[in-house]
Amino acid sequence: VPTSVTDRVLVSACFSLDPQVSKFGAKFALFRNDVQVGTTPMQAIKMTAYTENRMFTMFFLDEPGSSGSVSYSLRAMKYDTDYGEFLICEINAKTAHLNVVAVSSTSSAATTATNEVTVSAATWTTVGLAATVTPPSLASQVLVTVNMNYRADQVTSRGAFTIMRGTTNLGHATNGFQLVQTATDDINIAVSFTFLDSPETTSAVTYSVQAKSLVSATSFKLSHNNQIRQIGAIVTSPDITDCRSGSCTFS
Repeated sequence: VPTSVTDRVLVSACFSLDPQVSKFGAKFALFRNDVQVGTTPMQAIKMTAYTENRMFTMFFLDEPGSSGSVSYSLRAMKYDTDYGEFLICEINAKTAHLNVVAVSSTSSAATTATNEVTVSAATWTTVGLAATVTPPSLASQVLVTVNMNYRADQVTSRGAFTIMRGTTNLGHATNGFQLVQTATDDINIAVSFTFLDSPETTSAVTYSVQAKSLVSATSFKLSHNNQIRQIGAIVTSPDITDCRSGSCTFS
């Protein structure tokens, strides 16, 4: 993708995983011009049932800090040496994609963290991710992207995740945007989602990720083993239509 020195680049990836053995684990890292972005994985995935196929989506708002052409790739490796092999897009029957789009730094913001966070509260709790943008008009919309990694501390752990605009919960009051529960406590899975918001303001708007535990006396971790987590916010053209209710018209 061509960029200017002040651009950010939104990278999104979507693919399916097919474990070939029961002890499965994979790490994924984003590379910019053949150099890894960050020093820790973008995602680390662990599953127990090798008969399961899973679809994964990842988002990252990058700051290349240079002008000219920038190339991105997503690379994978086994979780550790004693983990088995896995397939992406099994037997060419599925499609994987990596999309990139350059956006102006004046209309976007991102916060990235790698420190491990433990969530045990039954109420919405901050997890160290917030991004502030200023819409230029009342018609402006903001695309919010979230990329995190979840690991249960107990077999009964269950987590909920949402996006806040200031103090307003943009998701379901109880369940937010995404619920995560695994059958064991030795599972790592991706927590990635997006939301197209219409703040209807020209003042600065802060978006943040919050999480909570839905089962009492249990907890879960984000960025276990320091995987990258991020929130990104991009002011978009009002021609992008919000399709939450009824039919949509795109111009």
